Amino acid sequence: MKKILSGLTVVLTLAAGACHAGGLVACKSLRSYPVWSDVLTFNAGDVGLPGAVYVGIHTPDKTKAAFLNEAGQWEPYTGGLYPIAKRFEAGVPASVPMAVTFPSTTTDPYVGWQIYIGYGVINASDQDMIRKRREMLNAAKPERVAQGRWSPLLDNDDHVKLAVLHKDLTRNQKYRWSVAVPFLDCDPDTGGK
Repeated sequence: MKKILSGLTVVLTLAAGACHAGGLVACKSLRSYPVWSDVLTFNAGDVGLPGAVYVGIHTPDKTKAAFLNEAGQWEPYTGGLYPIAKRFEAGVPASVPMAVTFPSTTTDPYVGWQIYIGYGVINASDQDMIRKRREMLNAAKPERVAQGRWSPLLDNDDHVKLAVLHKDLTRNQKYRWSVAVPFLDCDPDTGGK
């Protein structure tokens, strides 16, 4: 599955009007590759907060799932924090168009797979918690380094931020179903080969 899914590439198109106002899998033209596209709209109160977009896909029987990562590759989901598709450190916009191109001219291997899209943000109280945590760690670092009890992992707040984003996505249900992948053959002359 990883080999099949890793062949998908992501195209993030930020131009207005570049995607449709809902999940869609379509051929851009004859003899092209099918493309999933959707526009994610953020809640008004979340606009401007640091955040991340998540794109997930699972089989019809929910036995296999994957998340799109920032490199545009599908990562099989085996548990833990979801990989992020797009990060907005300076704050999420009002909306963001997303698109993923399938690896061949047909969607045949993915028919029925369900695509979901969502996001999480770091609100003001979470930002305050992360700041206070950083201050406490910075204050404790010299003594712990001297004692040989400091982990370099504590120099970075990324894991805490990812956990907060994941919690906001799941706890506040900031995700939605986008589309079930239909059968499309964008090159009828070759039969999808």
